[in-house]
Amino acid sequence: MSVFITVFSGVLVFVIGQIVVKLIIEPINDFKKERSKIIYDLVFYANKLANPKGPDDLEMVEVCKVMRQHSSMLHSVTHLIPCYQYLAFIFGLPKIKDINEATTKLIYLSNGYTGVLKNQAILNAYAMQEVKIALGVPIPQSEMLDPKIKKEFIK
Repeated sequence: MSVFITVFSGVLVFVIGQIVVKLIIEPINDFKKERSKIIYDLVFYANKLANPKGPDDLEMVEVCKVMRQHSSMLHSVTHLIPCYQYLAFIFGLPKIKDINEATTKLIYLSNGYTGVLKNQAILNAYAMQEVKIALGVPIPQSEMLDPKIKKEFIK
């Protein structure tokens, strides 16, 4: 009987461990991977986003498509995490309102072609900064754009 209880408790611990890994740890890991990809692409494509071209430029179209895909993926991986608001606190993830802000700004960047607004390049740079802030990425003080003067560029 003692052997049966030992084996049963071992199997039970294994099953519970697998449930925790599959339902909590893996979705959080997927979220962190997606956040990492977003930050990488914001840095990698910063030259294109901060110097936007029209929709006839194929590279700009591809960059905008990547930003839209990131918005969709960030939204979907967030919803894979059960009880997100509680696990976000435990694992140090961004709050839901910050995720919504990041997805909104990524969609904004996906529509950030030149000619839409007079200062689209500067507004794209602000949007990139806001995505990084919303996702909890530290930005050196020397690289921070002043959010107080952003409204001056919307014309």
